[in-house]
Amino acid sequence: MAFLPVINVVDTPLDGKSIKVVDATGTVGVAGNTTGYGQTVLPQTAPVIYGFLSRLLTAIDWTSNVFVKTADAPAIQSSGHTLTSLVLAGLSDFPDGVTIGHMLPYTPITGVYTLSPDKKTITLPSAVALSYVNDGYTHVCFLNAGVPVGLNIAIDTAATVINNSTTQLVLKSEAPATGYSLHIAKPAIFRFLELAAGNKCIVRSIAGLTEDNVEENSKETAICKLIQWQLSGKINFSCKDYAQAHDTIVSLNLKCGAGCTSC
Repeated sequence: MAFLPVINVVDTPLDGKSIKVVDATGTVGVAGNTTGYGQTVLPQTAPVIYGFLSRLLTAIDWTSNVFVKTADAPAIQSSGHTLTSLVLAGLSDFPDGVTIGHMLPYTPITGVYTLSPDKKTITLPSAVALSYVNDGYTHVCFLNAGVPVGLNIAIDTAATVINNSTTQLVLKSEAPATGYSLHIAKPAIFRFLELAAGNKCIVRSIAGLTEDNVEENSKETAICKLIQWQLSGKINFSCKDYAQAHDTIVSLNLKCGAGCTSC
């Protein structure tokens, strides 16, 4: 079976500045697992480093939220490749709505590689380039004694296929240099729903009420509608209607007005 990395989101803290995930990929041969770490065809070992990319559901470009945690490598290898509550830090805040995350578990390609003069074509030591691309591998990174000197460099899959060389990967940006250890990653794709700004908006609105209100007024009605919008977003997300969930939460925040950007 083809390698299939799996990342589960276990928590989205209220501050909107991070998420917590678990690497649930598992190991080939354990409890019937056929897609986990330990593949022998296109070998995929326990990752020594991770990359992380994200974008809002409605955004075009990926945000290079580079994430590195090399210290986890021994723990991964000794615990069946399971990360516990790995914290991924965002930008200043993750925007409210549905964010698509790509976690990139990197595995080494052994041997010596070379680079083209423009540093955008890697010649590999073995004929595996097209096999990796056809199997969904999307990024490479370069490590110098375990420290990344080039992380989350995207493979230009279309150009690699057109190039039609079993030993060459074409990149979308320049590689750093030769002489480093080369790693390749297949993304684990996941989604999470961020509600930090909406939570702040609702709490501020409730705090603005006076305690002596006897009858429902327009402010209370508005708060009820905000809570209904947020609940609708949560339900749609749970039902995997990601587009509706995203649109609902974005619309909620538009009703909140300016100043609601984090908890």
